[in-house]
Formats: sequence, structure tokens, C-alpha cells
Amino acid sequence: MKTFVLDASVLIPYFFEPEGLAMDCLHDILARSWVLGDRTFISTIQLGEIFHHVARRVSIVKAHEAIKAIEKLRIESADFDRPRMIRAAELRLRTGLAFADSAAAGLALETGSVLVTSDRDFKKVEKLIKLRWV
Repeated sequence: MKTFVLDASVLIPYFFEPEGLAMDCLHDILARSWVLGDRTFISTIQLGEIFHHVARRVSIVKAHEAIKAIEKLRIESADFDRPRMIRAAELRLRTGLAFADSAAAGLALETGSVLVTSDRDFKKVEKLIKLRWV
């Protein structure tokens, strides 16, 4: 069984670009979780990024709908609690990643997951965590 953490950059195209490499990768990961029982996580910080992106490009109503759509997928939402906040802040200090990216990287470290992203800033942590580029 594999575990994955999704960066917001993988899910944002789900709402704006229904075809392409990011969608193929997302469909593959979700199919693995349905068929093989793999687990897929997303930090609530990443959900906040998705909400903001959809609200900015479309509307707040559509942003709420986007979050509800994600909740229907087989993706486990990981609340951004105090230990995760500290881990993200420490990662940001060590690597220079943006805070939201540090939250995703920290969740991948915590769960031993592969971080799935199209954001090249994660090259800063490629020696700390496994990455799957889309």
C-alpha cells in the first residue's frame, strides 16, 4: 500500500483544466486508492489554497462547491493542528519553502507519503521526502 499527499497544484486543475498531465496523475492516484486501498491525504492548509484560488478566479460560492467536491473524493483531510504547524514552521526555516508548501511537505514526512505536486519549489525538499512530479 502506498500513501500520497496532494499539493494544491495537483487539485486546482481539477476545476479549471479537466484534461492534461495533472488530471491523469490525479485519476491514477484516486484509482489506486479505490482499487488497492492506497491512502491519499491533503492538508487543510492546501484546501485553503484551493478555496482561495477558486474564489479569486470564479466566486466564493464556487469555492465552497469545490471543497465539497474534494470531500467526495477518496482524499483524507489532515487538520492543521499545533504539531503540524510547528513542523511546517521548522521546515520553512530549514528549507526556505513557502509556509503552505511546508505544511504539505511536513504532512508527507509525518505520514511517510509521496508528495504529488507540479510546484518546482519542492525541489528544496527532494532529499527529505519522496516527490512525484506532474
